[in-house]
Amino acid sequence: MKETKNKSKDQAAKELKYLGSMNPNPSHTMFEYEVEANVLRKAKFVEDAANYEEVATGKKVGKIKRLDVKDNCLYVSKLNAKGAIKFFQILLNNLDINPTIEI
Repeated sequence: MKETKNKSKDQAAKELKYLGSMNPNPSHTMFEYEVEANVLRKAKFVEDAANYEEVATGKKVGKIKRLDVKDNCLYVSKLNAKGAIKFFQILLNNLDINPTIEI
């Protein structure tokens, strides 16, 4: 019985890769910049269970929002698209970036 619990924990750890957490300003929007396609869009979130072990045992049920991270994309929380574009211009040291905006 213990072996199956350890295996399921290991599988859950392999599936999700924790990159960090943040508490964005409530009035801000999370933007996603796709570098190769030069596209700026609103980031998409996925609702997940708060703690997999507690949900499995039925002790506690909670939900958190998790950012749907894509390859070759950069993320930032800014007030509007213009602020996000300025941020990525400075970050990438390229003031000629004029991405197409898909909002």
